[in-house]
Amino acid sequence: MKLFSKKQIETGEEEKLGTPAVDGEGQQETDKTQEVMAYIRKRNPRRKKKLIRIAIAAVLLAAILGGVVHAKTKGNSQGVQLATVAVERGDVEQNISTSGTVESENIQTYFADVAAPVSKVNVKAGDTVKMGDELLTYNTDTLAMDNEQAKLTASSTKKKLQAQLEEGSLNELKFVTSTAELGTYDAQIADLEGRIDQVYCMINSNKKWMSTEGVRLESEIAELESKKASVSKNSAKDHYRNEIDARREEINKHGTTDLEEYLRQGQEELSKLKEGRSASEGTQKSSEAGILTGTQKSEITDESKLAELNAKEAAANLSKASKGVSANFAGIVTDVQVVEGSTTSPGTQLFTVADSQNVKVTLKVSKYDLEYIREGQSADVTIAGYEYTGKVTRIDRMAQRSDNGTAVVSAEIHIDQPDNNIFLGIEAKAVIHIAKAEKTLMLPVELVNSSTDGYYCYVVQNGVVERRELEIGISSDTYVEIKSGLEDGDRVVQNSMIELVEGMQAVALDEMGAPIVENAVSENEVSDNSVSDNNSQPEE
Repeated sequence: MKLFSKKQIETGEEEKLGTPAVDGEGQQETDKTQEVMAYIRKRNPRRKKKLIRIAIAAVLLAAILGGVVHAKTKGNSQGVQLATVAVERGDVEQNISTSGTVESENIQTYFADVAAPVSKVNVKAGDTVKMGDELLTYNTDTLAMDNEQAKLTASSTKKKLQAQLEEGSLNELKFVTSTAELGTYDAQIADLEGRIDQVYCMINSNKKWMSTEGVRLESEIAELESKKASVSKNSAKDHYRNEIDARREEINKHGTTDLEEYLRQGQEELSKLKEGRSASEGTQKSSEAGILTGTQKSEITDESKLAELNAKEAAANLSKASKGVSANFAGIVTDVQVVEGSTTSPGTQLFTVADSQNVKVTLKVSKYDLEYIREGQSADVTIAGYEYTGKVTRIDRMAQRSDNGTAVVSAEIHIDQPDNNIFLGIEAKAVIHIAKAEKTLMLPVELVNSSTDGYYCYVVQNGVVERRELEIGISSDTYVEIKSGLEDGDRVVQNSMIELVEGMQAVALDEMGAPIVENAVSENEVSDNSVSDNNSQPEE
């Protein structure tokens, strides 16, 4: 059986193709095919493209049905003829097409940082500015006078306060030294008192032991002494003597004589430490009256700092007013709220400028696309007919409700190298590149079947139909990446009206409908195509 190609149908060369060798109903299908071709030639040229697609489908169906009839009626010993396509090798790219709004990544509102009259406003809303452009200028006459007065006041105040601080510095040194000595004494006294308390506890513990265990051991010693006196053998006497010595040693361990001596020495040392602390405390009190108090020192310091701050502030205000207000980056002025002749105060809102060198497209991503989008993925962006590249830089972690109530997640695409053709606030189209497999085996989406066990297809191998279990990868609208299950040169059966059974005999037909000779490789069997489309996995 032989099929018509799309090219031959469009060029009207079907007469040169020959007629499939079929009988009965198969011949009727061929007659219908010829009627379809004649109909196409008579139609309006505007509808020709659509009708050609219909004709292709009709021809393919007729050819397949003809093959079925021919196989069943004539009993071809080589098996049923099946249309096949060669496994291709090329690029499969999975993309997501979407749209969003062009926005600036950096929007700055400028506020006045000085109180001064406005001399001139140099921009209006909608103007484009470059980094460093002067947006506003001030009148600085009053600020220059304030600056000179503040410098004189700061110098006079500093000299007066310095004299007061030098007068009290000596007494302050004595006060600091004695205070440090008191801290040392307090630490030593606390440590020694802790050790004395421990000795007291040990003495009390030993006395308690002696009142019970000591009494018992003394009783045992008296009994052992009596037994020792009643025996005559030296060996027996030595035994009782050893027993008595062991008990006396245990009693001596719990004696309090050494502990009481250590307690006496510790109390003497504690008394000396307290005397030293008392002397340092007297020095501290005597020097305190001759130094500046903390409040006095704080007042002197604050007064000096205040004079310095006033002078610095006056100088800073004059400097800021002299510079005016300049753009921190290239962008577009979106709002102007100041007028010439007005006097600003710190915090007065002046301008709003949107950065035009750092631009993004903000998207609303549905839950169906969210599982594929990741930060760092590249994207192609089209804005007002101009094309740019970009990258996904942010995906919000909280969904919002769209106008129709659907939950969507905001995402952002940073635009690389923006130019003057970009307009903020308009719609942009974006194609996000999810994944790409290069020079991989691939099949048209419609040839990949699915079941509860996974994906599969049928191939004709050595005249026999085989079912191949497939491991698939990414997919576009047209092609699916084949990771395993097929090899270069395999011929995959196209969608057929015949119920395919693994092991049945078959003759593979190429893309032109001609039988394929075993071990021969056609020019279409291995190709290097590139496929880029928007899609997800094949539907089951």
